[in-house]
Amino acid sequence: GKWGVVYSTKQIHKASSLSRAMDVVQSTSMKAKRRIAAQRKAMVLAIAIAVATIIPYYSVSLGMREERKANIHRARAAALAEIMTISDELFRKRFRLTRPEFDSLLALVRPGLECRSPNMAVLSSGTPIPPELKLFATLRFLAGGSYLDIAPLYGIAEGSFYHVIKKTLHAINQSLNNITFPDEGMTNPEHLAELWKMDYEFRSICRQTLPGTVLAGDGVVFRMRAPTAEEVDGNVTSYYQRKGYYAFAMQGFCDARLRFRSISMRCAASAHDSTAFNASSMAALLSKGLLPEHFHIVMDEAYACNGQVITPWKGRNLDSEKDNFNFFVSLHRQVIERAFGVLVTRWGILWRPLRVAFDMVPIVISVCCKLHNICMERSTVAHGSPTQFNVDPSEIDDLIDPKREPARLAPVLVPQGLGKGYRTDKENSSQRDALTKLLAHNPKAIRPARRMLFSRLRRAEESDFVATD
Repeated sequence: GKWGVVYSTKQIHKASSLSRAMDVVQSTSMKAKRRIAAQRKAMVLAIAIAVATIIPYYSVSLGMREERKANIHRARAAALAEIMTISDELFRKRFRLTRPEFDSLLALVRPGLECRSPNMAVLSSGTPIPPELKLFATLRFLAGGSYLDIAPLYGIAEGSFYHVIKKTLHAINQSLNNITFPDEGMTNPEHLAELWKMDYEFRSICRQTLPGTVLAGDGVVFRMRAPTAEEVDGNVTSYYQRKGYYAFAMQGFCDARLRFRSISMRCAASAHDSTAFNASSMAALLSKGLLPEHFHIVMDEAYACNGQVITPWKGRNLDSEKDNFNFFVSLHRQVIERAFGVLVTRWGILWRPLRVAFDMVPIVISVCCKLHNICMERSTVAHGSPTQFNVDPSEIDDLIDPKREPARLAPVLVPQGLGKGYRTDKENSSQRDALTKLLAHNPKAIRPARRMLFSRLRRAEESDFVATD
């Protein structure tokens, strides 16, 4: 009936409301379960982190962690004693210096090599590293030794080896100042006398025929590892030079005794030699007119023949005067090539690419040049003049007397109308012209091959004259 239908509708409505209520309850319980599961996961993760953090603190007492190795007391006194017992010849072969030279160098660098924390050094390795061992290790390293051999031999930890070498190199570079040039020849009589002496030594190489040379200069490159972009501000390719490897460039100038008088490392290896020379201190000295006009330096064809920079005549099929001039200039110019050869041969670290920090490369090269000068001083004393002609010391003393007139010492060559110095066929130097004419009128200044030819022609003429009579 009517009420039955109504009753059934209410009943259905009630049943639907109950169903919705059950769905709400079920969804709420599912959210609760998810929340509880997430809380459990977070709790497990927190416990794991806590365990991982706490266990290391108890591992030492439980014997689960490796203990620190004990300090190694190194036998440095025994290393010093062994060096003192070797012969003088073996000492020189190992360290490239004689014992007196080593002692003199040690006296200069000792203040910079003393240990600042001796107590900590005693606790670490038993004794501080003596300055003698630091210098021995550095010289052996420069001579070509490896840290794998040097470090254990001289009682130095491998981890501290390069720190010791770096400190010693800086001490030598700052304390030793034997790369000098008499740049006050215009005002200082002692410097002027030294310039005349340098000129005399160069003239002794070529039978006193080519006057005025005081220096021979050229560029050289030393191989090194490829620098990183951070070390050279991203300009890595500038250190890759035309011979196909990374290198560090140096402009060197030496006297007739193969001693370096000036070095410059201001340009990358890819720069042209003339560009590197223009950036050097020697070019600045010449541009300021600090070298007296009687003197000059000799260089090769890569440089501009400009004023007091003398280079050979360019080209082939030159006339006899220019070809003769080039021969005697090459006698002077080869001195710098020999100096580079002796430098590289003596210091074995230069035999292979330099594998040191980029900022240490110029320090290593500079120290090698300074130590090279010490060795050349010894060679000069032991073997006399390095030239191929005998030199009377009384002649040198008479020659360098600054009270005498320069015209009596050597021809005074005053440049007239100097060229601009461009490396073209039009470059010109009045000083080179004057020297070419001077050699052309000097009977001694003839190339050996031509001298033999002329002597044969002269003998032939004399024989013809005798036969005619």
